[in-house]
Amino acid sequence: MKMTSPNREKRSKIRHGSVVVALLGVLILIGVLILRPTLENFFWRIWSQVAQVRMTLGDVANPFASKAALEKENTILQAELASTTALLADRNMLYQETLDLENRLSRNGSTKTILGVVLMRPPALPYDVFVIDVGSSNGVITNDLVSAGGTLFIGIVSQVYDTTSRVTLFSTPGETYAALLHSQNGTLTPISIEGQGGGSLVSKVPIGVAASVGDSVVLPTLSGGIMATVSAVVAPQDQSFETLYLQMPVNPFALQYVEVWKQ
Repeated sequence: MKMTSPNREKRSKIRHGSVVVALLGVLILIGVLILRPTLENFFWRIWSQVAQVRMTLGDVANPFASKAALEKENTILQAELASTTALLADRNMLYQETLDLENRLSRNGSTKTILGVVLMRPPALPYDVFVIDVGSSNGVITNDLVSAGGTLFIGIVSQVYDTTSRVTLFSTPGETYAALLHSQNGTLTPISIEGQGGGSLVSKVPIGVAASVGDSVVLPTLSGGIMATVSAVVAPQDQSFETLYLQMPVNPFALQYVEVWKQ
């Protein structure tokens, strides 16, 4: 009878055990790969619920912080609403006042413009003068305002012919015009401006008038419109007047088109 040694039986059991463990490991790995999406979704749902519970508990634990934040946001919204309401009321009031003024004066702000092409300009013409290609046949008359576009005014029609007109710029030397100084603090001061040539103007105002670089000089008319801006302020000591140096809002000598305003 053949006998098996104890050591050999022991080694055989170890080998069988290793094979079983390996097979179990492979089966577990395959199961994990197959069930991985399901497991991920399961754990993600669990974690989401836990996080939601923690946030809810946090709000319950500190209700005063949430209430304070809501009250602060409500206060801000109420302030913004009040500001908007005030601005709207102010706008409506000014609009109504403008309508009343126009009705009393039998006037309105409607304006017709005529587009013109600049035919001649300095140095072909003396000083700050243009010739444009619209005239009396187009409805242009003397003293019509001329703009570079929109409400950027540059001069007036000084002479009218059948199909052309002569435009004198505000900056023409020796020409003077009434205007309003629109300071940055909102004040309007009547001033007189005088042309210096080359798109430049000058004005003398009493010391103490609120004037600074960048202020606008506007037309004293219903349509308004910018004539120039302040480029420098010179206030000599021991003098009762200061000098405002002004520049037209655009370079008039680079213009190809202008607009003649019919009021």
